[in-house]
Amino acid sequence: MTLIALHVDGGKGVGLGHVSRCLSLAAALERAGMETVFLIAPDSGLDSYISEKDHRFVPCDTDPHSLNQWCVEGGAEVLIVDSYRADLEALAHLIPLQSYLICFDDKADRASPVDMVINGSPAAEQMDYGKLGARHSFLGPKYQIVRDDIAPDDAAIFNDPPRRLLVTIGGDDPLGISDQLHHFICDNVCTKWPDLDIDFVAGPFASSMSGRGDRPVNLSCHVNPDNFPELLSRTDIAISAGGQTLFELARCGVSIIAFATGEDQLPNLGILERSATIRYIGWAGKGDWLDSLDRALDDLMTDAIERNRLSVAGRSLIDGNGATCIADAIKDMIIKS
Repeated sequence: MTLIALHVDGGKGVGLGHVSRCLSLAAALERAGMETVFLIAPDSGLDSYISEKDHRFVPCDTDPHSLNQWCVEGGAEVLIVDSYRADLEALAHLIPLQSYLICFDDKADRASPVDMVINGSPAAEQMDYGKLGARHSFLGPKYQIVRDDIAPDDAAIFNDPPRRLLVTIGGDDPLGISDQLHHFICDNVCTKWPDLDIDFVAGPFASSMSGRGDRPVNLSCHVNPDNFPELLSRTDIAISAGGQTLFELARCGVSIIAFATGEDQLPNLGILERSATIRYIGWAGKGDWLDSLDRALDDLMTDAIERNRLSVAGRSLIDGNGATCIADAIKDMIIKS
């Protein structure tokens, strides 16, 4: 059985976007008859998260020589890299000729001398990875991976007025805005919309929310909840950072107000805004971003036609088959070698 190693970056300061999409890809690879193992930095804090998803991992130093040595000694025919910090050029020189190097990329701003590059962003179709050294490129929303335990409800009724709001920053809080956003939700949104049930979700690596004990009755706070897919599927409107969760919300047909927390999110946010798939309010924590958020939420709460349009646009963009398409391409590449 073909063994595929996945080296993913994640944890404090990085979040869970890389890990989340690779977990879904690993599941698709295993359904296609391949075996997978995750190679993670010993101090990443990802071990329990990956093991809870029933996937095998081994601690491994993340320098090119250590990653390559594990693949050679462990018998991995393919190494998939999902990390901005990985030295792809060094890995390409080390990987044996009979093996394959694959990478995920989001920005097309580094040399990528790999056998296959994957970028599921709508912005990726305008990027030329051939100039960066990639032999094959799989680009665009067809290859966008979302977690495989979510799916839109085709029988869903668009609630008017909306009944549930989801607020999430992602697996980490790189800008330290959790408390600021939490206070805004408590003091503005909960009071303005008392009949709106609000779920505020913080990831396992995010800074703690304020310890105020007088939360409004229509606000529930969650830290790395096990029922996150359920929270996604039952929400009407979401306030979200521009990471991997954005595509999961789109897949579920949620109307999204999005903000940026990292440079790597800007290509996605820009093209999703231009294609009228999200309401984008700019960088979190800068200027009057909370005023912009307040106005955008007011608009969506009172405009059922716009919510429906955003929902249809998101579901049309992400079909949920990205992991399967990539797994099939990897299997085909191996068979043809």
